[in-house]
Amino acid sequence: MADEATAVDKAEQEGAAISVGHEWVDESRVKRRKFPGPAGVDVPLRVVLDPGVMTELHAHARETLEQEVGGVLAGDLCQDDHGPFVHIRALVRALHAKEGRTDLTFTQETWDSIHKSMEKEHPKYQILGWYHTHPGYGVEFSDMDLFIQRNFFPAPTQLALVTDPLSGEIAVCTHTDQGIRYVDRIWLDGREQKCKLPRRTGASPETASSGAAHDAAPDWGERLDSVERRLTQVIQAFDEHRDGLYRFQVILAMIFCVAVVAALFYNVYSTYKYRTKPPEKISYMRLPVRVGGQTVLLGVEVVDWQIPPELDPYVQLQKEFDRRLREQGIALPPAPAAPQMAPGAPLPAYPPPEATVTPPRTSPMETPTTAPAQPAGESPAQP
Repeated sequence: MADEATAVDKAEQEGAAISVGHEWVDESRVKRRKFPGPAGVDVPLRVVLDPGVMTELHAHARETLEQEVGGVLAGDLCQDDHGPFVHIRALVRALHAKEGRTDLTFTQETWDSIHKSMEKEHPKYQILGWYHTHPGYGVEFSDMDLFIQRNFFPAPTQLALVTDPLSGEIAVCTHTDQGIRYVDRIWLDGREQKCKLPRRTGASPETASSGAAHDAAPDWGERLDSVERRLTQVIQAFDEHRDGLYRFQVILAMIFCVAVVAALFYNVYSTYKYRTKPPEKISYMRLPVRVGGQTVLLGVEVVDWQIPPELDPYVQLQKEFDRRLREQGIALPPAPAAPQMAPGAPLPAYPPPEATVTPPRTSPMETPTTAPAQPAGESPAQP
């Protein structure tokens, strides 16, 4: 309490440099609009929030759990047959604010940036309140929060909103003729959402803050609320861990599926390329040979060509050919190895050594016929 009193005194000293909140509300700009909730609802102030504003509010609150963050709420001041209500349509973050673990101070630079943002991005809206966070310690307004609401947002159509990013709870209060009062519900896109109320039923924020200090008996409701908050935090941490593990498993499954698809695609592509790949030239050699008493150069290309599957019958025929040769006991001499010459290598010395043309070898598939030997002095029989 002493720290809060010191903070309040400091804020009172700095408050003269900051505009009073009710000057931001122009009652001449009231819009005639139908309230999206039920008629005749009994609340200190009817508050309507766009769903996008609530989403952005929770996103801002969860950016950090180490210190408080906040900003202002902007929108339209509306009127219907049952009185005024506010429609919050945008929020402006409090830049350059002094953010502490249990306090948040709007500096002059903060207000300058807020007014610039309002003029540039939301010129048709009015500042209808402010919001801040209580990370991990509930949504009950402190003495400093009440001081800010009384002195900087005193209009009956201005509100204060506090949220705990760990529990997701929110509380709303506004200034009335009876002082600052809690608002027990707000409306999001026509749907009612309950707000957190203080432990002392029907109490205002002032009595709820000061009365707790005089309670000598233990407050079991407070203890249960504390246990509930801690349990909510544990469940939330477990859910975040589970979600992270689930995302990791999904990413692994996606990587595995992509790898399988890539392997199948590569297999199909390599098979197609294997079938259509032409012979690849490795080297070219010119071999001098003698044919009919003349020396000529015979050009030979050495190529690398994987035999396509459609040529397999020729390979099978060659295997059958070799098998028959082995059965007949005929062994063919191995073919001489071709000289290895790198592309562009110089030709061997000329003239080359004598080369003879070997007559073509009879195919083993053709059965050689040999005339029977004739006795000496005899001639073949004539027909």
